Order: sequence, then structure tokens, then C-alpha cells
Amino acid sequence: MYYYSRLLRSTYITYRSKYEIAYDILRIVNDNPIIKRRHKTGIGYAAGLTHWLTVKYLRGLIDQGLLRISHDAGPYRHYEITPKGIRYLQLFDEIEDGLRPEVITSNF
Repeated sequence: MYYYSRLLRSTYITYRSKYEIAYDILRIVNDNPIIKRRHKTGIGYAAGLTHWLTVKYLRGLIDQGLLRISHDAGPYRHYEITPKGIRYLQLFDEIEDGLRPEVITSNF
């Protein structure tokens, strides 16, 4: 059902690498400067992931030290980005910018 609905919305189905998915999750958690933590459902929805994939990637990012679970969030789990996660975002942006082709304009 998931793939069928994506086909109806666009003519192209784009697949993301695990690095792009990790980048998306870290960007989502880091986006709001006031509240630097998000809950699992919001992260998964914003990243376009199923619950199973959301849990898998969140566990992996926590194990790698890129995210941590906030302990002051009350009864719900919220996620915070670590300094290592912020560095991942910076490096990913630098690499992505370096791989973009240069636009050459001529004055002729």
C-alpha cells in the first residue's frame, strides 16, 4: 500500500540511502531551535518512514552517539541531537555541496 500511494503522488520513486535517512532524522530533530527534541511518531512521520524503520534508525543513531533520549521529557520519550550528530549534519552538507556540479555560465 505504501508504494502504491507513492506512485499516485509522483511519477518517480526515489530511494534514499541509509546515510540520507540518518541525515533526515537528525535534521528533523535539530530543526526547531527552541525545542531540540522530538518524539518517535513525529520523527517517523516527518521523515516518511514506517514505525519499524523509525525504531530501527533511532536505535542505530543512539548506538552511534548521534542522538540521545531526553530524560526530562516526562512520560514520553523525546530525542535530542548530540554534538556528534550536529557534526554529522555539517559534514553531510559539505560533502553534498562538494558533489554538486558547478554551473558554468558564459558571457558570449
